[in-house]
Amino acid sequence: MKVDTPVDHIPAAGRSRFPNVLGPRDETENAGFNWDPPYPNSGSSLSGPDVPTGPELDWRSFSGVTLEDGDQIVLTTSRTNTPYLTITLTTPRNITWWKDIEIQDWTGAARAAAWTSDSLHRASMSIPNSELPGLSLHFKKAKFRGVHTEVYYLPNLIGTDGYTLEFNWKKD
Repeated sequence: MKVDTPVDHIPAAGRSRFPNVLGPRDETENAGFNWDPPYPNSGSSLSGPDVPTGPELDWRSFSGVTLEDGDQIVLTTSRTNTPYLTITLTTPRNITWWKDIEIQDWTGAARAAAWTSDSLHRASMSIPNSELPGLSLHFKKAKFRGVHTEVYYLPNLIGTDGYTLEFNWKKD
């Protein structure tokens, strides 16, 4: 399927920003199928013993809307066609409290992480495309008394292989 939509375009409701998981072009095509996470049989972290504590997000949650804990996180994507998914976390200079994005497997074990704190405002991590099935993203931040707390999670990374995802945590 050829996709004419730029990858950094904020998708309309019901569409994923990743071309290989695009949803139906209209309401009649595959009506009722959820094209944004969680995907059926995806190896979501919910199937593991360590159920996440933060609310579940989907790809539309990263358009700059205010999330449940008052955060605004904006996602920019770019296709790289590399054998890795690269995730970058950035924060503006006025955000100095610890922020973290962690990749976890279905058991809740951390596979990779990128965090910012104090004067560090950019961090990246990469994971091979072949290892993406069954992995999830967990967003964490320092809360009351600096306790590192999970605030959101994205249940799977299906369709993100060969991309760079840049999450800009704009507001805390």
